[in-house]
Amino acid sequence: MGRRWRAGAVATLAALVLLASACGSGGGSSAGSPSRAPSPGPAWDAVLARIRPDGSVPTEAALQAFSLAFGPLPGVRVPPGDAGVMPDGTLALRWLVGHWRDISPEQRAAAAALVPELGRLEPPPPASGGPGLGMLAASRLGGELAAALDAVYAAQKRSNLFYTGFAEQIAGEIASRVGVTLGIPIEAHVGRTAQAKSLADAGVYTSAGGFSGTPGKCVITVSGKADALVGDDLGLVIAHEVWHCFEGAIGGLDRYWFRPKGAADWIYEGQAQWVGASLYPAAPLSALFWPNYLNSPGVPLFARSYTAIGFYAQLASSGVDVWHDALVPMLEAKDDESSFRAAGADQDRFLYVWASGYLRDPSRGQAWDIVGPGVTADRASPAQGQVGNGGSVEVSAAPYTDAIETLEVSADVLQASFSGHARISDGAGNDYLIQGAGAFCHKDGGCECPEGAGSGAPPPPPLPGPGIALAVTGGPDGASGTVQGISLEDFCNRVDLTGTWAGTWANDNGLALGGFTLTLAQAGRKVTGSILVDGKTCIRQGTIGGTVTGSTVHLVIHSVRDVTIEGSVEGARMSGTFSALACGPPYGPPNANIIVTGVWEATRTK
Repeated sequence: MGRRWRAGAVATLAALVLLASACGSGGGSSAGSPSRAPSPGPAWDAVLARIRPDGSVPTEAALQAFSLAFGPLPGVRVPPGDAGVMPDGTLALRWLVGHWRDISPEQRAAAAALVPELGRLEPPPPASGGPGLGMLAASRLGGELAAALDAVYAAQKRSNLFYTGFAEQIAGEIASRVGVTLGIPIEAHVGRTAQAKSLADAGVYTSAGGFSGTPGKCVITVSGKADALVGDDLGLVIAHEVWHCFEGAIGGLDRYWFRPKGAADWIYEGQAQWVGASLYPAAPLSALFWPNYLNSPGVPLFARSYTAIGFYAQLASSGVDVWHDALVPMLEAKDDESSFRAAGADQDRFLYVWASGYLRDPSRGQAWDIVGPGVTADRASPAQGQVGNGGSVEVSAAPYTDAIETLEVSADVLQASFSGHARISDGAGNDYLIQGAGAFCHKDGGCECPEGAGSGAPPPPPLPGPGIALAVTGGPDGASGTVQGISLEDFCNRVDLTGTWAGTWANDNGLALGGFTLTLAQAGRKVTGSILVDGKTCIRQGTIGGTVTGSTVHLVIHSVRDVTIEGSVEGARMSGTFSALACGPPYGPPNANIIVTGVWEATRTK
């Protein structure tokens, strides 16, 4: 892995003097005029939006990203509009390397002229129209770009020694926080042409400069635009690229350059943006990608890149030590799903606050806001629903997405039933987790039932205030559910099957009978549970799913034979009919496709 670099080490005393005079330390401010508040432009946003939900990108998007970041490529039309601020070109570089075999020889030659490191990749075959055309194009472009680089070097404000020393200093600071040293040397220099729109990029290579094998060095290239930065913005840019060095050294070159499913930019760019912003939170560039996170809870996490800074900030707010317990384990994991788990994002403490934070209303509690380095005041526009007595609103979130909805409620009671992680709150300071199901009182004066009514359960907790908000976190499996409005009368006289029931059954033909024990759980109308059966039947145990509507019960027993149960409930007793395919020997005739029907009844025992 190469020699270890001492934390905080710099190349020479001269570099130390430059660092002290030109830039602030991690997280602090420094002298110099602050940068104007930056923003990505529509062209860059359009390219980033082409990341698919699984993290992969089409070849055309890779060509467009490179053309915007480094310079035009033959036959590539970039999206309309300005690119805006592009603080990092590593994403574009990695995308193009991943699609190197998919692009034309002319495009490879032009790319290698703009980024000379690409010349070490497998050379392109001769282009159509004449042998060696690709190399001729590269030679011509190389001459033009050499002159352009001379102009950049002539205007260079800081030495390459400064940039290398600065990067080493930041690497030492990062190592002290993550508990892992970089283990490979860093080279940093100014070296992109004036037409490059990205501020800097980082490549991790073998010691000989190769793209496959053992990581041996990291090369950070600073553009003239970045060389002109002052203060914390420069610190953030260099810190972002230094974390890319860690990513390549920890995750390996194959994943850094050639990940099969795509660039995994929610990890590689999201982490780098969070690291840079965390070390330099006062940098105007730290706010660059926050709006596109805060405005879009429905974007799948794996389709994000720089905007995933918000994900890491929310991890930190949930209590995860992102520096020590998330960044490196995520890089060591084998895929997106296992990286999500390695971050601790599959735990309740995160999943119950991921969606709710998008409301950006700290008056409801920390769970209903998003904070982080450079965070802006942007917020999502929640969907809006109305719930009266007898009405309902369905809310769902696809895997690795979030959903928020505000509710205008006129119902007495809200009955919520959700798979996954959901949270509900009102403007009066009431905040609840919906753990499967829950009922909440919205009626003025409370929801106490008359004596003798209903199941005798206590009244639901209060949710009387205005501005009721519902947040649903998709998590790995997605989430969905319903909020129903119920009148107090119906609520007090509702049926609740939760508990243990003992009963008997008998076939209509009189050939078999027996007993059973049901264990049921009701969430809204949904009923789940298990059953144990005795008697002359092949069904001994099974799982149960179904619904209760008013006093009508519909259940299905899933076992060696599925049994459909219909019936009604009154107080602590219920009864009805059943039907199922007949058992074979010894309980039924061989090779017979006979439907058996019968009756049943049961009494609640607890």
